[in-house]
Amino acid sequence: MTIKIGDIVRNKYHGLERFGVVVETFKKSGRANRDWFFLKVDWINDEIYKKSMTRRKKLTNIDYSLSEYRIDQVQKVDVERTIETLEKCKSIANKICNEIQILR
Repeated sequence: MTIKIGDIVRNKYHGLERFGVVVETFKKSGRANRDWFFLKVDWINDEIYKKSMTRRKKLTNIDYSLSEYRIDQVQKVDVERTIETLEKCKSIANKICNEIQILR
């Protein structure tokens, strides 16, 4: 699956699921002259990650936050399927909660 500018992607960092939009793609040479594809991503609602990076920097005096991501560090999101799946989960959860309320 190819990732391109404008695609919605996700990244997981220590249990945090982050979503964003790819704003730039580029190649870099790595070890053994192997090219790697990198991305820059505009992360959405990313405050928890930013706070985590700030806290980590205070503890270690090292900035671990990334401004570019190797293509294998993100996954392309199938938006329609994800929304459909989350809506089904929400519907089932609401149904279970309603049944519990009835039993009380």
